[in-house]
Amino acid sequence: MEPKAEKPQKPAPSGIRDNPRPFGTPRPHTYKSSGRVRSWVPNRSTRFTEHLSEAKVIDLIEASVHAREIGRPLNRFITIHLERGDIVGRPQEAVGHFLRMAGQWLGDREVPSTFVWVLEQAAGTGLHAHILIHCPPELAKDFSNRARSRWLSLSSIEPRKGVIKTERVGPRGFTMARASQAERQSYQNQLQGVLRYITKAIDPEAKSTLARHLPHAARPTTAELLRVEPEYCAPIYGRRCSRSQNIGATARARYDEQRASQEGQEAIGRSYSASRG
Repeated sequence: MEPKAEKPQKPAPSGIRDNPRPFGTPRPHTYKSSGRVRSWVPNRSTRFTEHLSEAKVIDLIEASVHAREIGRPLNRFITIHLERGDIVGRPQEAVGHFLRMAGQWLGDREVPSTFVWVLEQAAGTGLHAHILIHCPPELAKDFSNRARSRWLSLSSIEPRKGVIKTERVGPRGFTMARASQAERQSYQNQLQGVLRYITKAIDPEAKSTLARHLPHAARPTTAELLRVEPEYCAPIYGRRCSRSQNIGATARARYDEQRASQEGQEAIGRSYSASRG
């Protein structure tokens, strides 16, 4: 019986390497499908957004306010210029890895990770990320030093000059527990300014759903209602913004329920005491 002839193997498609990418090496700036090398798209899907929606902007604002309510004000403002740092891979992965390392470092010091972030892509500055994060004042110097070097490198971002900028939000040494009324107002004003800046990719023509009681023609845009000056930003593939879970919608709803329950119990207690008096 003659042996079966071996089936000829198809030649490897153009652009695909013989050896797989070793574990831990950076991903190339291309993705491959059906043997063709295409231009890199920073997401597994092809979905993209041209603007921040009203729902996303309100979520970021409410999350930032809630961070202050729970005693973890977002007092550090970080901007990372991803293109200047020769980012490798999806920008969302780089930002997520940076925040995970920051969160682990803060967690080792018993500080819960509390943050919001937004991706933008504009002419002149290119792709960059804005991050608002909570960091106790006594840890701010060490935090900034690590953010500028080690955390960037481990996030596949070159830690060269001009890639990252960190600055304080609020008065020096600001904490909710020890702050005066004037210091709290100063923090609130600065936070509002930063939030208006990082939400400038909002749709300049979208009518606000918060003014549904008005006729559609008379409704202000979301940008006008929130006093945000819109600026053009290029489309972003994948997630455009997010926040930590402890200041997300579920956490905020749970907090409001607990506070309402506590206030109800206190009201019952006062009523009972008044009736006995």
